Amino acid sequence: MQESGKAAVFPDSIESINQLLWGHLQVRTPMAIHRLCLVLFLIPGFAIAKPPHAAQEPASSGSSDRDIAPVSDANVNSPKEKLRTKIFASNLETPGCKPIQVHPRGGIADLDAELDGFLKQLIQAVQRHKETDLQPLFHRRLNVSIPAIAESFAKLDFSLGAPLDVSIYRLWAYNTVDGSPSGINCGEDGLKAFPQYGYPLQFGVWLQLLGKQELGRIYVSVVPADGRWNIGAFHTQQWTHASKDFIAWAQEGELDARKNLKESAYVKLDIAQKLLDVGGFLESTTHADITKARDALMTKDDWDHSVRKPLEGFEIIYTGSLLVLDGAGILARIRVPGEVSVMEIKESCKKMAQSIRATSWGAALGGMRCSFNLPKESSKRDGVLGGIYVSFIDLK
Repeated sequence: MQESGKAAVFPDSIESINQLLWGHLQVRTPMAIHRLCLVLFLIPGFAIAKPPHAAQEPASSGSSDRDIAPVSDANVNSPKEKLRTKIFASNLETPGCKPIQVHPRGGIADLDAELDGFLKQLIQAVQRHKETDLQPLFHRRLNVSIPAIAESFAKLDFSLGAPLDVSIYRLWAYNTVDGSPSGINCGEDGLKAFPQYGYPLQFGVWLQLLGKQELGRIYVSVVPADGRWNIGAFHTQQWTHASKDFIAWAQEGELDARKNLKESAYVKLDIAQKLLDVGGFLESTTHADITKARDALMTKDDWDHSVRKPLEGFEIIYTGSLLVLDGAGILARIRVPGEVSVMEIKESCKKMAQSIRATSWGAALGGMRCSFNLPKESSKRDGVLGGIYVSFIDLK
């Protein structure tokens, strides 16, 4: 921890972080609002219940339809061996990642007509929000319901602003050789990809979603099974918040850190790393650098202590950073002994927001959400009483 009155030392220049990925990930930034929405669909058995590199490989006993034996002979077990040979040719026995040049609306028929058709169906289904068109593209073992897809579309519309313009931002071919889910470096993009388990050849497609207010991404794992291409994983992320991408948020965090506003700097760097989070399917050194810069300012426990200190008198059971209408904010969950009225919720949250706003670092944030939880409710999620958001602008 820094001594009082001394400026916090920012460990690594954000400029160097910018340069690391800017050339690969530069995007147009549309207009503003709303919160981070992450939705993740995974195939039990075929994919994983965690990010690929965190999962244990399925058993090879063959005792269950959900068990998958490791691929030992690609010529026998890979349904797309000719295509794998065509793409990776001389490096067939070396795990690798190869970017595929593609028209933003699809257009890779010269590589594989079936994959070309699949990508066009995928883009069209997302563009038109057609749940009944997207559902059949998922692997049969995923059992994704129409309501689940509709909910995902609704969250995207809420966070990005409908209608959405959908295009392909990146397409990669992954050669795992033996179906391993180990990370594969995609050097040209400065990323490491983590493929699905059990497929010597698979593809990763990063869709770009341009909404009226924000920019988003969907990462889709494409795997061959049942004689066709399938969605093996589907992960949405918000790429900008309040019209600012991760670079802008990291720069704001650095500026706050230089003013010794460590708590608000922590929040803004946390938002920056959230915007870069692709659910474990893609990793970048930039994401790691921003996370390290955040943690070098304060530990999570120290930040939590700083947030709780001005809220004495309330039983705070959880604190976290939050993407709010006014930019960067704080979430606090409060334990209450029983039912409370809407008026009590409003007054309590306003009082807490005023206390946070009165701190030197609180003035650099946009607002606070208070969620009220009953005695037996988990601190990990909002309770049945719900909560409200208080903008610091309204407190002036």
